[in-house]
Order: sequence, then C-alpha cells, then structure tokens
Amino acid sequence: MSNVEQHLMSLSSAEKLHYLQSISADFSVAPVLEQAKYQHELGMALEENKQLTSALKAFSKSIDMLSPATDSTRTMLVKSLLERSYVNYLINFEVESYCPDRKLAVAVAEGIIDVDVKIRALVQYAFCFKEKKMQLSEGLALLDDALALAQENQLPANTLGMIYNASGNLYRNHQLYDQASEYLSNAYEQWASVNDYQDMFNMLHGLVATSIERLELSQAQQHVDEMFQLAKQQPAFEDFIFFAYYNAGLLANANKQWLKAISYFEKARELQNNTQETFFIKQSYQQLILLYLRSNDSEKILLTYKELNRLFPNYVIKHAGALAAIAYAHGDHAETSKQFLLQLDHEVAERRLFLKHTMHVNTLLNRQNTSELDKKLLNQTIEIQQLQLENQQAAQKRSVQLLVVSAIVLALMLVLIRYLFRNRRKFQKLARTDVLTGIANRRYILEKGDMLFKQAKVKSELLAVLLFDIDNFKLVNDSQGHHVGDQVINFIVNQTQSCLTKECEFGRLGGDEFIIMAKGLSINSAKALAEEIRVKVEENAKAFFIDFSVSISIGVVSAEGFENLASAIAEADTMLYEAKGLGRNVVVCQNG
Repeated sequence: MSNVEQHLMSLSSAEKLHYLQSISADFSVAPVLEQAKYQHELGMALEENKQLTSALKAFSKSIDMLSPATDSTRTMLVKSLLERSYVNYLINFEVESYCPDRKLAVAVAEGIIDVDVKIRALVQYAFCFKEKKMQLSEGLALLDDALALAQENQLPANTLGMIYNASGNLYRNHQLYDQASEYLSNAYEQWASVNDYQDMFNMLHGLVATSIERLELSQAQQHVDEMFQLAKQQPAFEDFIFFAYYNAGLLANANKQWLKAISYFEKARELQNNTQETFFIKQSYQQLILLYLRSNDSEKILLTYKELNRLFPNYVIKHAGALAAIAYAHGDHAETSKQFLLQLDHEVAERRLFLKHTMHVNTLLNRQNTSELDKKLLNQTIEIQQLQLENQQAAQKRSVQLLVVSAIVLALMLVLIRYLFRNRRKFQKLARTDVLTGIANRRYILEKGDMLFKQAKVKSELLAVLLFDIDNFKLVNDSQGHHVGDQVINFIVNQTQSCLTKECEFGRLGGDEFIIMAKGLSINSAKALAEEIRVKVEENAKAFFIDFSVSISIGVVSAEGFENLASAIAEADTMLYEAKGLGRNVVVCQNG
C-alpha cells in the first residue's frame, strides 16, 4: 500500500479516483489492514471529487474492517473516523451527525503513539462543543491537552495553527469575540509562516464574522479585501472566490448597504458549484430571501425559495425571519406576522441565554485565572524544594527543614508581590474606566477635571468645559431596546474621540451624559470643537442607524470666572438645557 500512496501524490484528483478504482481487485484478498487502508484512500479520492455519499461508504468500510481497535489498527481507525466525520459535516453540518465519530476517535487515540493523529482527534472533537452553551470548559480542556502535546513534541507551525483555530472558533461560538479574534489571528500567523493558503483563507473567513460582531467594520473590510486577493493569487482553490463574495455580502449587510449585499450574495450564488460547503450555499440563499424582503421584491423571494427547494429538497428553513419573508411574498399576512413574532421571541430568548451564558463564562474564566496562579505558585514551590534537597546531605535535618520552609514562604511572598505589581496598573485602569465605553468614568473624570481646573487657576491657563447628552435617548432605549442604546452610546464616544486632541480629557458622567475638559481652548475654539463633534455625529449616524436619528446637544463654558469646577459644570448644564429648548442638536455657548 505504501507504493500506492506514493504514486497517488503525483496524480490529480480525477486521476487518483480512476487509478484506485482500477486496482480494487488487487486488494480484495489483501490482509485486513491493507484493505482498510485502500478503502480509506478511496474515500479521500471520492471526497476530493465531490462524491460525498460514496466517500461516506468507503470510510465506513474501512472503519468496519479496523474495528474493534488493536495496537496495529488503532492509528488507521482514528484517521478513518475523523475523515468520515468530516464528510458528514460537509453533507449536513449537523453536530449530532459528525460528532459521534470524533468522540470515538479521541477514545481510540488514547492508545496510539502518533502524536499528530492524537492532536488532530482532540482538536476536531473540541469543535463539537462550539454549539453547546455551558460546555466551553470541556472544549478548552481538549485543546489544552492538544497544545501541551504540541509543545512537548515541538511540533510545527501548522499544528499550532490548527489548535489556535479551534480555540478561536470555540470562543467565537460562545460570543467571546475578543478572545476569538486573538486566537484566530494567531492561527493565521502560524499558517502564513508556512504559506498554507487554504488555512490562511479559512482564518480570514472567521475573522470577518468576528470583526463584524465586534463592530470593527473597517477591520472586517481589510479581511474581505485579503480574501479577494488570495482568491485571485491562488485560483487552484476554487471555493475561495465563493467565500470572498459570501463574506463581502455579510459585511455589506452589517453596514446596512442592502443593494450591495444583494449583489455580493447573488454573485456567491452563481459560484456555488465551486464549493462543497452546502451549509454556506443554503445560507447565501437564505440571506438573499431576507434582503429581497428589504427591497420589497416578492417575485425574487419566491424564485429564490423555489431554487433552494430544488437544490436541497430535504432542507427545512428554521429562521423565522426568512419564513416571514416567504409568507409575505405569498400574500399571507397572518403567517408573516406570526413568523416575525416567533423571530422576536427567539431573539429575546437568545439574549436571555446570552446573559446567563455570560455569567457562566465569567465564572469559568475567573477560575482559570485562579488555577493558573495556583499552578505558578506550585511550580515555584517545587523548584525551591528540589534546590534545597540537593544540599540536604550537607546539613542536619532540622536546618534543612527550616531552610525549606523559609524559602517556600519567601517564594510565596515574591510571587504575591510580583502578581500584585503586575496587576496594579490593570486594577487602576479598571477603577478609572467606564465599563461600556472604555473612557473615563464619572469619578475619575471629575477628579481629573478638578485637577485641571485648579492648575488653570494657578497658571492662568485657558480651560473649557463641554457638557453634552444624546437627544431623545430615552425614546431610543424604549423603542429600540437597551442593546441598541448601548450601540448608540459607543457610536457617540467613537465619533467624539476622533475629534479630540491629547489636551482633552473625555469621560462619561452617567447614562447618556458626557463631559470634555479642553485644556488651552478659548471659548470660541471650544465652541468650534463642539460644533465639529455635533456635525460629525449627525452626519455619520445616518449610515449606522437607519430606523431613527441620532444627535447631541452641547453646552459650552470657559472655566475662567468660576470658583470651582462644580459651578462651571452647573453653568454648562444650564447651556445644555437651553440647547434642548432650542429644539436639540444645537451648541449653546456661554455669553452667546
């Protein structure tokens, strides 16, 4: 079989399949292990040629021949289980379909020496926990074992990339997008170091979705651009261009550019024969149905739904929004309302589950941090004990015991001091920072502002106070929901920060109220800054918030002439109140 495997390396996908089918009779009387290897290679060739049902049968034959596992068949059995799992993934994308083989592969892999195969089994089984809320720790434990094996055996970059990729996907599916972005970026770097273009592209696919969830849309655009670049540079990977357009559609959708999103998904639909990933083909059709609803195109909704049924007759749409669009296109308004309400109920349930899951994950991460610290302390203690034991013969028992105890206490103190010193800045920053926006919180901005006010008094320096809040913010919260309100607050903060210099201190006083302490600005310059912020918020909000308007009102005063910061803020608040009276979305300045 080794000669066959070597010969296959020089053949194209179609040639591999033809060659293997031509020599099938040669293996009909071969030893069982050789027959199993042949069926495995046949399954791989069928998979490459997109004959997934036949590939599934070939891998199943290999598994049946190799079961139950023995020392000689164990490694081959794990490989066939993992490949059959992957084919099931390609066919229906259902965890219940492809995960039993992966679970069995991990159990069988316990007794094998091949570290690469063992790591692959651990990593692929970890993916089975990506959809299971409250089971993040189980998936991470598998990946910890895989990473320990990889580091212990100094395995190459592509193995580390595989582990980082699984970690990133696990974090992403549990809505921990910061950690997901970090691990997916690390995986991309590992694969880029060995020019593994397929896996580099896969990481970009994950990074686009992660960046969209983090509202880092410019970063998502960079990833999409790189996907198109790789698709152009590596035409041998036929599905690259399909996924480039698919992700471009997701990004356009996130930017509320509906017509552009439609054109991208329609292009992906034209290229659907380039990929075996039927899940994403179905998703592209479903996205088009929703987008055609936005453009009120009932005819295209029905045509798209009909084509989806023709391609995948057993596929059942579960997204209530898409079902509502189809009902709307049929003129069934009662069913449309029903499905929209079901979608609303689903989103409420998901939000509640997310909050519950967030509490669970925070507890898990805190436990992990504590566990890591305990491990560090334990390792320090063990090292010190070993050093002391080397000198044990040179001293009496009482002296050695005293020395060990003293050394352990000292080590614990040093570790504790080091830990406190390393985390001092982090704790200080947390105490000063507003949790939602990342800018200064009320306590810190008022402390900083008081210091700047006193400094301006002593040195006769200019200092302006800008106080503003979001117009009709309560109405936005009540009509759109608090999650949208949080998005509006973060949008205001981002727009404001882009206008400020390093001489400005910016903080959130609470709710939708913010303050800027502008050092060195005259009253006219401060008014100009306020107007710049107001206009930028008004103009850019139109692209981000379609269903409602977003604006701010600003009161501006000069600190000169006030006894303390509180009186200056009170005057700025009066100016802000006057701005509200003038109809909102206005800057009102002290003395006109």
